[in-house]
Amino acid sequence: MPGYLLDSNIGIYLLANDESVTNFLRKITGEGASFFFSAISECEIRNNLRPGEHLRADRLLIERRILVVDSKVAQRAAQLQLSQRANSRSIKTPDALILATALENELSFVSRDKQLRFAQLEYGLEFIEP
Repeated sequence: MPGYLLDSNIGIYLLANDESVTNFLRKITGEGASFFFSAISECEIRNNLRPGEHLRADRLLIERRILVVDSKVAQRAAQLQLSQRANSRSIKTPDALILATALENELSFVSRDKQLRFAQLEYGLEFIEP
C-alpha cells in the first residue's frame, strides 16, 4: 500500500478547503493509501492557523500519524543540506528535515513548493503537486 508524506503547505491548503488538495486526498485514501505529516509540518501548520481552524487542525493531525524526526532523519537532512551547498544551492533546515522524513520512510512527497522538486531528480523521491 502506498504512503504519502504531506508537506506543511498541503496541510494548510487542506484546512483552507482547497479543492484540488481535498480531491487528491479523497482519491488516495479511497484507494487505501495512507498519508502522514512530519512533526516539523505539524509545528508549521499549527503556527499558521487562523481563528476557527484549531479543532479541524486537531482532527486532521490526530487522525494522521505524525512521523518524528529521529537521528536517521536528522543525518539524512544534514546530507541533503551538504549536497545542496556543494552545488551552490541551499535548503532550509525544516524543508531538509521534511524531505529526509519522506526519504527515510520511503513515502511519496506531496507539496506545492516547487523549490523542493530537485529531490525528485536528485534523490528519486516521487514528488506530487496536487
